[in-house]
Amino acid sequence: MGYYVDLETIALEELFSKLQEVSVLPSQKVLREAPEERCLCLQKCGIHNLRELEAALKSKDRIAALSTKTGLTLDYLTLMRRELDRYHPRAIVFSEIPGLKEHVLERLKQNNIRNTMHLFDMVITAENRQHLADRTGITLEEVDELTRLTDVSRIMWTTPAFARLTVEAGYDCVEKIADADYRVMYGRLAAVNSEKSYYRGRLTERDIWLFIRYARDVPQIINW
Repeated sequence: MGYYVDLETIALEELFSKLQEVSVLPSQKVLREAPEERCLCLQKCGIHNLRELEAALKSKDRIAALSTKTGLTLDYLTLMRRELDRYHPRAIVFSEIPGLKEHVLERLKQNNIRNTMHLFDMVITAENRQHLADRTGITLEEVDELTRLTDVSRIMWTTPAFARLTVEAGYDCVEKIADADYRVMYGRLAAVNSEKSYYRGRLTERDIWLFIRYARDVPQIINW
C-alpha cells in the first residue's frame, strides 16, 4: 500500500547511524552503545536491513533466540524492537487535527473514513480524489487539504497539530519536506506557529533537521 516506510530499503547501518543522532530517554541510552560492534553482530546473523531485523524480533521467542545466537541482551533487543515500531507511526484521527471543518469531519465519518490510513489509498491520484469528492460531497479543495494532511502524517513524530502546522507553512507533502532546507523550514514553521499556536511543543533547528532526514525514508506515493 505504501503508507509506511519500506523497511527493506533501510540498511542496518543507517539505523545505527540515526540512533546516534536522536534524543533518547536514559533507559534507552543502551541503543547508542557500541554501534559498529552490534551492527556487525546482527549482520553475521544474516540481518542486513530493517525488514530482516523486524522479522527477527517479531515475537518474544524470536527475540530470545536472537539473544542466544548473538549474545545481545533481551532488554537491548526489546528496545530495538520498539525503535522499529516508530517507523510505523499511529495513523492520525481526522477529528484531532486543528482547523478541519465540522461538515468535512461528518462526511468522513459517514463514509467510515476516520483516520489518515483509511484515506490514503483513496487519494493517491487526481482521479481518486475527484471520485472521493463526488462520492462524499466534500469539495475537491477540501479533499486536497485532507490529502496533504494525510501525506505529511506518515512521517515519524508527526502529531495532529504538527501535521496542520507543516501544511500551513507550505510544507504540505512528503516530497517538499524531504527536499527542504532545515533552517528555512524551521523559520517558516516558527513564524506560522507564532501566529496560530498550532504546536505547543518546543521546536529546534535540530528537530527539523531530523524530521527531514526521516521524511526521506517515506515513499512518495501520492501523485500531485
